[in-house]
Amino acid sequence: MSQLLIESFEVSNFRAFEKLQIAHLGRANLITGKNSVGKSSLLESLWLYANKGSPSTILDILSVRKEINTRVLPRPQAEVRPRDEEDLFEALKHLFYNRPKIEGSPVSIKIGPINSPQDKLSLTLDWYTLQNDREDTAVLCQPSFDNFANLANSVIALEIKFANQSQVVFTLDRFLNRYSRPASSSNSNLIRTAGVNEAFIADLWAKVVLTDSEDEIIKALRIISSEVERVAVVASDSRIENKNSIIVKMKNSDSPIPLRTLGDGISRVFGLILTLVNSKDGILLIDEFENGLHYTVMFELWKLILQVARRLNVQIFATTHSSDCIEAFQKATIEDRQEEGILLRLDKRDGLVVPILYDEHRLSIATREQIEVR
Repeated sequence: MSQLLIESFEVSNFRAFEKLQIAHLGRANLITGKNSVGKSSLLESLWLYANKGSPSTILDILSVRKEINTRVLPRPQAEVRPRDEEDLFEALKHLFYNRPKIEGSPVSIKIGPINSPQDKLSLTLDWYTLQNDREDTAVLCQPSFDNFANLANSVIALEIKFANQSQVVFTLDRFLNRYSRPASSSNSNLIRTAGVNEAFIADLWAKVVLTDSEDEIIKALRIISSEVERVAVVASDSRIENKNSIIVKMKNSDSPIPLRTLGDGISRVFGLILTLVNSKDGILLIDEFENGLHYTVMFELWKLILQVARRLNVQIFATTHSSDCIEAFQKATIEDRQEEGILLRLDKRDGLVVPILYDEHRLSIATREQIEVR
């Protein structure tokens, strides 16, 4: 078995987590718990860590949750306005536990493996002063005096530091100007509840077409419909819409048909497996795994996911509300035997979010005895 990318994980001062420690993780990790306990927030912290706290990842998270005014998101060659910086500051506070004020001391989010400070990601909001250096260039300096927030040349900045790399400090206007939507800095990917958008699917498909990974995708689609023979992503010929279409060739059919004709479930599976085979040596995050899937296909799908994840050294993190998904996950991980599967339940105790871990043995007992683990 290859070494896991993340064997343990802790996050502090991020969203609902004042401090959360997960001592042990597996190849596949299924996250469950009540609504608003922090399942999606845990995925977001993993996503931030995988992308080293990049500005594009931060703003994408805020945008998806509608925590930032869309007019703030930079446009090419658009001037950043003072009001934009104020809105960004208010939006960034959503990421921090209890949305703190930034007054006399910095506030920091820390994410990474337990007892491994050299591998941590930290995001820190703090006040800085603008001072001119010998070349008369304005530089950021950490103030060492009181009441600096009231000075005319003081600014709030975001410091991003990953592992042993040098820290990067962004004033909020520079942060906005650096915003873009490049491919992630790693092979890690996130599938949100709504699935994978068509533009991203086209990019992913271009990387696997005419490779062995195509066979994995066909195998996955046949879990839903055994009649699938081939699949392709083609550009739309419409002059009005610049979209891509996913088409499939079915047995005993002369012409291909749109994949969506076969239902939401097969579209979900296509996006999931396509993203998985493009996550080699990285992590794959899936929010609400069961979306669009009938319970009868989940066992075979989890089996295939575990096989591909092991072959490509991908670590899986998925959330669910479904007892059928949990049962299918438990059966697939026990049958696989080569990789460990962990069910991670998030719960609230005395106002703090705590993890409860079920390895394959404990999960098997809970499933057999019909103990509620969601």
